[in-house]
Amino acid sequence: AAGIGLFLAFFGLQQAAGIGMITLDPETLVSLGGCPPENRVHVYAPTPEAFNWDSICNGTKELWDRGYPPTEPHQLGRQSANYVCTGNIMRSATMWLGIAGGVIMTVLMMKGTRASVLLGILFVTFVSWIPGHSASYLEDNYPLKRGVLLPSVARTAGQLDFRSL
Repeated sequence: AAGIGLFLAFFGLQQAAGIGMITLDPETLVSLGGCPPENRVHVYAPTPEAFNWDSICNGTKELWDRGYPPTEPHQLGRQSANYVCTGNIMRSATMWLGIAGGVIMTVLMMKGTRASVLLGILFVTFVSWIPGHSASYLEDNYPLKRGVLLPSVARTAGQLDFRSL
């Protein structure tokens, strides 16, 4: 049971499925992350036929040897959700909002509050819906800002035929 719990916690702490506290590190495979989007360098999955030096980066080998990343990815395939943090580790507002939600759930559970997990989820949801801060999920031009549009029921309303029963 503990192994499955740790496995699920590992997925919850990764960027692709969780709060982004664990990210990719080329040396150790995992590392602390939680960096803002401007400090993320994403990993690509190149196709085998495009895997050569000229197609991977347009920089020279001397620049690459000095530690400069490629400036233009060419034919690198699909961008992965995994990334390497280049700075500002543990400074992501969305990561800290997720941690705060976990702390709220834990404190409410310790106090014996019913529906503590639901209250923690609702807290994180409502805070992330507030526009104008770095942990906001909804951007200023998000489509839901216009309101809800109800679809027409003309094609489906009254189409059931009860006479054949």
